[in-house]
Amino acid sequence: LLESQKLNIKHALNELYGNNIGQPVLYEWIAHLKSYLAECAESSSREAKRPNEGPCVVATAIPDTALLTTDRLVRLPTIISSNTILDRRSTFQAHVAEVFSKEEVILALNKLKENNKIARATHNIYAWLTEEFVKGRWIRQHDCDDDGEIGAGAKLLNLLELMKAKNVLVVVTRWYGGIHLGPDRFRHICNIARQALVDNGFSGR
Repeated sequence: LLESQKLNIKHALNELYGNNIGQPVLYEWIAHLKSYLAECAESSSREAKRPNEGPCVVATAIPDTALLTTDRLVRLPTIISSNTILDRRSTFQAHVAEVFSKEEVILALNKLKENNKIARATHNIYAWLTEEFVKGRWIRQHDCDDDGEIGAGAKLLNLLELMKAKNVLVVVTRWYGGIHLGPDRFRHICNIARQALVDNGFSGR
């Protein structure tokens, strides 16, 4: 397989995992791999049989997961979800995605909340930071949201800055278990976010 194909498989498996949190995903992974490999084989076969007709122009449809801005096509980022942390019946999970604009942040957040379990969570705290070199200068954008967990969004944004992470969205989902955790909740939020950023190569980029 080409590196691009391996990357496509990795992203697809991560998305399947994110959409089935807390449920077995092995069979879904196997089914996807079989389907993807079959498509690759069929595509290779068609290419081998195609006569040499010279260059051709193919019209490509813009997928529903893309937005067209004045500058560029904005695509749905791949979301990678971490393992969960459980403390006194509260569950925490981090999600990270590479983003380059506010529009991509919105697409990623909407996609994440298509998962009913995540959409129904007590809090979906997030922060994002992008940095782009435009017309000879660096343009930096960032924002955060507590989603009811006061101060948590700012802590995540501060974490991104401390880790020198850029062009990334980090979301921490919390399912409240009925027992107050006090300051420990912020420790869990920052720790699980930090680990997700490190594991996926967003630290010090």
